[in-house]
Amino acid sequence: MLQRILVATGGSPWSENAVKYAIGLARDYHIPMVILHVLTETPPYFIAEAGTSLDSLLEGSEEAGRRIIDEAADWAVEANVQYDTELVWGRVPEVVCRVAQERACDLIVVGSRGLTGFKRLMLGSISNAVAAKAPCPVLVVKLNEG
Repeated sequence: MLQRILVATGGSPWSENAVKYAIGLARDYHIPMVILHVLTETPPYFIAEAGTSLDSLLEGSEEAGRRIIDEAADWAVEANVQYDTELVWGRVPEVVCRVAQERACDLIVVGSRGLTGFKRLMLGSISNAVAAKAPCPVLVVKLNEG
C-alpha cells in the first residue's frame, strides 16, 4: 500500500507530464506527495569573465527552481492533493533517492524523454539512474508526443 509519493520535476515537458501523472495517482488514492526540484551544481560552462557573477547565477537557478515548484504545487492544490515541496542542491539521481528515503516515500515518479540508442548513451538518462539507485519502486512516465 502506498503511503507517500515523491515526484521529481525539472520543469521540462516530460517532467511536467510526470508531475501531472503523480498528482492524479495521489488524488485517486488519497496519498500525500512530495514535489522535488533538484538544483544542479554550477554548470561546467560558467565563465566568470562573461560578466555574470557566480552568486547571481546561483540565485537565478534558485528563483527558476521556486517557479517550477510553485507551478507543480498549484496543480496539486487544484487537484486537492496534500503535498510538501523540496528544493535541494545536488546531483539529481542521488538527491531524488536520498529525499525519497528521508521522507519515507514508497514510490518515486519521474519523467522520461524516451531517448533510445546513441542519444541515450551520450546524454544519459536520469530516470535510469534513479531507478538503479532508488530505495523504492520507480514509475517512469514517458512523454507521448503527437
